[in-house]
Amino acid sequence: MLGVFFILRQSGGWWGIGDLWSSMAWLGQADIILLALMLVNTVVIVCHRLWLYGIGRKQSRAFVSDAAAALRDGRFDEVMTIAGRNNQSHLASVVAAGLTAFVSAPKQYTDMEAINAAERAFRRHHNMLSAHLRVGLGSLATIASSAPLIGLVGAVLASCTHSGGSPWKSPPGWRWWRQAWPRHSRRPPWGCS
Repeated sequence: MLGVFFILRQSGGWWGIGDLWSSMAWLGQADIILLALMLVNTVVIVCHRLWLYGIGRKQSRAFVSDAAAALRDGRFDEVMTIAGRNNQSHLASVVAAGLTAFVSAPKQYTDMEAINAAERAFRRHHNMLSAHLRVGLGSLATIASSAPLIGLVGAVLASCTHSGGSPWKSPPGWRWWRQAWPRHSRRPPWGCS
């Protein structure tokens, strides 16, 4: 298990993570730091979402079991009280918004107009709840699309650095490139010049 953290150096000694970090160029270290920050951001967002969905699921189940009889009997005030106790439940908050709009409809409204007002309040609260649940997903999408490219850039720069000492100079292993191609096209591949 200890061998996972160490890389055997060709000279016979052990080479640790600190040696690897100190041998990296500043650009490689910046790449690693950026990827680590992206990982921390992803873990925080995923853990927060799992916590939010877990609490919402638990309280939604409690709301459904507690409010079923009151909804059947038309005791809307009791249903809104139960929804207030389960304030992390997504279902309870949407139902409470619709019931509040239905109960507080003016007396001159017909039943259909009160139902339409409740439906609008339901949709409005549903849209706000959907927007609240989507917070952080744009960040995850950006990380998912850019992390492989950042990792690739870091790997290319690291391979150029370790083979020649500098990512901006031609590695010694590419001497064949200079001999094989004409003078005007001596630029090696992958942008290492």
